[in-house]
Amino acid sequence: MFRFFFFLPCILAATASAFTYDEEFEIHQPQIKVMENQQAIAESVAEMLVAKIRERNRCHARTVLGLATGKTVIPIYEAFVRRVLEEKLDLSQVYTFNLDEYLGIPNDSEKSLYHFMNTHLFSSLKCSVKYPKGLREQQTFLPNGWAKSEDDLSPTEFRAFKKHFPKHLQGALFNEKEEMWVLKRRAAEYDRQIHRLGPIDIQILSLGVNGHIGLAEPGTPFNSRTHVVKLADSTRIENSRYYGESVEQFPEYAITMGIGTILQAKKIVLLAYGKEKADVVKQTLDHPLSRFFPATSLRLHPQVVLFIDQLAGEMLGK
Repeated sequence: MFRFFFFLPCILAATASAFTYDEEFEIHQPQIKVMENQQAIAESVAEMLVAKIRERNRCHARTVLGLATGKTVIPIYEAFVRRVLEEKLDLSQVYTFNLDEYLGIPNDSEKSLYHFMNTHLFSSLKCSVKYPKGLREQQTFLPNGWAKSEDDLSPTEFRAFKKHFPKHLQGALFNEKEEMWVLKRRAAEYDRQIHRLGPIDIQILSLGVNGHIGLAEPGTPFNSRTHVVKLADSTRIENSRYYGESVEQFPEYAITMGIGTILQAKKIVLLAYGKEKADVVKQTLDHPLSRFFPATSLRLHPQVVLFIDQLAGEMLGK
């Protein structure tokens, strides 16, 4: 494990601009768990998360979880919440980092991934009189994709912004250049925060129809860090279905962890359900490593567990 992380920067740099993977580097096959249905997977992953928290609590050490959003993970969060509350598990040393957030969507919008996480996980586990060892807001981290004016900046961001854009008129909305400067700065700070509190113990990922992980789209270098990304049409179509709206109404950009950020997790859990994911599962395992199919990068990591249902696994071995 330690040798892998020592050589990881070299591996990522070599694959960053290449169309396919250079065979001189060792690759790994994920551990594959084919389960009866989505609920069986949810129970198994939830127990894995709970077991990791128990283990780290016994060592008086923090647990850092990398979390995902979307319909794929909702049953996992439901099972996790149930187990945590039944056990009254101590979450006071648990920290979470989400993969991504859409740009131009305020936190209080139902479209935001911040809202998704509060609805499906955080609100059920928050610290309270009844649950004093629950999660506090300062233990949960998501990228912030809302930056329209100085009012949306933290004090540290405000000082840096005024130094970089001294001619910006007070009270004026940001132009595109100013907004992008803030968002890129936040992306870099997000990576630094992960480095300060991490590494991530378990990173949860769902597999996109075009092979994306997080919102790291095809073409993303394997050494990429948290960054602003233009979403692929296939991603916008897939994700817009969750909100029941047209793709034209769906955000075009997001902040996402980079592939290099994801690969620094100690363990990765990859999820894929349904017949529509059968081909992408097969390509993840068999396709030459390529930045144009981001999920193939996971074969550079020695601790990946792929959970699939029987439909998603129907092309394996063919």
